[in-house]
Amino acid sequence: MESLDRAQREAVFCEARYILVAAPPGSGKTRVLASRFARLLNEGAAMTAIAALTFTEKAAMEMSVRVSLATGRDMKAASIGTFHALCLGMLKNIDPSLRVLGKIEQLEALGVLGLKHRKAEKAAARISFIKNRGGFGAAPDHDFIEIYDGYERYLRERGALDLDDLIIDRKSTRLNS
Repeated sequence: MESLDRAQREAVFCEARYILVAAPPGSGKTRVLASRFARLLNEGAAMTAIAALTFTEKAAMEMSVRVSLATGRDMKAASIGTFHALCLGMLKNIDPSLRVLGKIEQLEALGVLGLKHRKAEKAAARISFIKNRGGFGAAPDHDFIEIYDGYERYLRERGALDLDDLIIDRKSTRLNS
């Protein structure tokens, strides 16, 4: 903790229940959050009572390793992760059968529909764009609508979601619900 500057030490030792550490890349946010997490554990806080959220998997992994080194504790049960990973974990606690396709599985699904690698990548990007923009627009491409419908059918048949489904209202882009 001696490597922390005044503002960083203030964040680590702050008694507020919730803190937000906002600073530019490379400024020590991960170190501050890991130090705070370790301090709270060392002072007797339950691991399940602390959560540390970050934007990247790399920062989450680094934070977990730093806390483990500082406390000598196994961090498997710790709530340290990206916003998406922690929220997905909460959803899976509610519904353990929840299945979410990552990018690789999404490309595999599009492959099952007959799209080769490059076309599958383009289709995945277009599906994501459509889901995040809320629809096909004024002049939809009917060939692509078939691909989209096939992909959505693939998801439904497997009881799965893709990553975009976690952040949108699925009904807004389903064509054949």
